[in-house]
This record gives sequence, structure tokens and C-alpha cells, in this order.
Amino acid sequence: IATSALLLTSGPEPRASGNLLVEDFFQTVLQMSSAQHLDLTVCSPSLEESWRIAEAKSGAFFGLACRAGARAAGIDEALVSHYSTYGVCLGLLVQIGDDLGDLEAVKSGQSGHGQLALPVAYFQSVGSPADQEALLRGLQGSEGGPSADPVVIDLLGEAGAGLYLRAKVHQFRQRGAA
Repeated sequence: IATSALLLTSGPEPRASGNLLVEDFFQTVLQMSSAQHLDLTVCSPSLEESWRIAEAKSGAFFGLACRAGARAAGIDEALVSHYSTYGVCLGLLVQIGDDLGDLEAVKSGQSGHGQLALPVAYFQSVGSPADQEALLRGLQGSEGGPSADPVVIDLLGEAGAGLYLRAKVHQFRQRGAA
């Protein structure tokens, strides 16, 4: 991380924008670290909180990459926010892809490497209290990640968690394209 920040201001002719890049870089790293902390410590975030965490982690990272690239290339500062928005959408698409991949891994009987944060948060926003309790029991059945327990698979599938995330993919693609 420190080397990346140094590279932002190095070169034959360091630009005045270098300080802005470094400040943006470290502010974003702090934001991402804070979101990662929340992701690891908040037991059952709401769907809205889960999206905020995903945006502050993955979205912020890709937003920074696009913003920094635009600034380093000398793009008019008035347009930099558009690059940032595109990057945030791209980061959210990556996060959704990761969660959908984990969901498919669970469906195929493999253990996913993630926590299924977005599918579970979606389910908790639409599932009945009894179904939420059943999902929690099913998820606790595995130490290494989400369980392949048929109850988990059935509950998430019946609630439309995968369909919901695919709809969000469309939304973020549209937003990024705009």
C-alpha cells in the first residue's frame, strides 16, 4: 500500500495532482478497511447495510482505480466523478459475481469461500422469522464457510436470492454505462 502511494507521486516530473492522488488513495484505503472491519464484525447486517459495506469495500477500491487513472491521465477534473461512478459500479459487479459464485458452489455441494453476505442479507429482508431461523441453523452447520445443507440451498433459491442479485447486476451495468 505504501509503495503504491509513493508511485503516485514519483516520476520525472511529479504533478501537482500527485498530492490529490495520494490523499484520495489513503482516504479510500481507510474507508475500505473500515468496511472490511464491519463486514467481519456485524453479525446480521440489513440488506441496506450489506450494500453499503460492499460499496465501501469493493466499490471504493474500483472507484479509486478509475478515478486515479483518470487523474493520472490528465482527464478534466469535472469528468473524474464519472470515472469514479463507473469504478464503483464495476466493484459492486465484482462483489455480486463473487457472491453468485459462492451461491453456485454451495448449490453444487462445494463449500463457498465467502459468507454469501448479499444473498443472506436479501433473504433476511424477505424471509419469515421461522425461515430466517432455519437458514441460520443451516449456515452454522459448516465451519469453513456456507454450508451445502439442502435447507440453505432451498431457502435461498425459493426466496429468489440469485434472481435478486442478477437484477442488481443489470442495475449496476446500466448505472455504470450511464
